[in-house]
Amino acid sequence: MCSFSCPGNSAELCGAGGYLTTYAKTGTLPSTSTPSTTYGSLGCYTEATNGRALADVTYANNAMTVEMCASECTGFAMFGLEYQRECFCGNTLQAGSVTTSELECHYSCMGNSLEGCGGDLRLNLYKFGAASVLTTVGNTYARQGCYTEGTGIRALTGKAYLNDSMTVKQCAIACEGYTWFGVEFGRECYCGDIINTGSVITDDSNCSFNCPGDSTEKCGAGDILDVSVS
Repeated sequence: MCSFSCPGNSAELCGAGGYLTTYAKTGTLPSTSTPSTTYGSLGCYTEATNGRALADVTYANNAMTVEMCASECTGFAMFGLEYQRECFCGNTLQAGSVTTSELECHYSCMGNSLEGCGGDLRLNLYKFGAASVLTTVGNTYARQGCYTEGTGIRALTGKAYLNDSMTVKQCAIACEGYTWFGVEFGRECYCGDIINTGSVITDDSNCSFNCPGDSTEKCGAGDILDVSVS
């Protein structure tokens, strides 16, 4: 493709239309190595007492993903995602930034709804070269099926939790310590130690709402709970 002779030396090639004959000076060949992109989750963190937890670089994108933020922050020790589209980089956490409940990092990333991108002044924090700090519900849980509400009462009345980015895991975390939990109407979560009178199992097809925080999961329907037991 590089078929044009150089006008000053016909023995040399000087590219062609849309093509470059490329050279590198001896001893300065560009490196083919790439920085490590391995990273692990440290969980959900607050912002600092005065200002940002990660204060070195700020980047925002309406197609934000965890990988995009990691790429932007390559060369730093840590990165964090906040408010669906914001990415922050830094080598140290500023004073006052501390770990907090996963429930406070309830926003999905704008570029990938299956990934978490923080909350209001809350960061999903990652560290390059580190293993993920696993956060788990105290007990494992198993899906029991699709249930109606009770007769004149909620099926589960121990506790209620609402979130516009609801997932089954978030409901499980919110209901830790209770025997039962259920997701309903997409964004609603209910907990309890008993299922109240009148609540009965119904066909799985009635749990037709996708969870807003994970479209691969079902989060009940109107007056219909997708129920699990811890």
